[in-house]
Amino acid sequence: MSPESCGRQLRISATQLMMRLAKRPDEAQRRAAAEAVADVARRGSVQRFEEEVLPVLKAAIDDKYVERRRLAAEACRTLSIALTPEASMTLLPILRRLASDENFAVRKDAVAGGVALLVLLWLVSVPRYGCAP
Repeated sequence: MSPESCGRQLRISATQLMMRLAKRPDEAQRRAAAEAVADVARRGSVQRFEEEVLPVLKAAIDDKYVERRRLAAEACRTLSIALTPEASMTLLPILRRLASDENFAVRKDAVAGGVALLVLLWLVSVPRYGCAP
């Protein structure tokens, strides 16, 4: 195994650990884990985010614990601010799936994350003060 491949696997394992450290993370634990996942994403390229962090978030969509699904929604909301607008767009399918979750709290968190992302994308795309971008 090459050093890059080994490092990649370590980063994926660390991200999975952050998302699964607590069986039922409370609000403070969710916030801390979401910030940690965002920090991992900030430190790498968009390609690294899509290959290493995004699959972990997608896996959390179907977690049996509500709190972990809420963590996925909170991580998406935190990531939408940390990433470029183009990379943030990859979070929309995850938020869409979470917005149709059976649990109200998961739906609420996903909608909050989706709104935050859409507002951010809108602010980036709207010309400021009547000037062209």
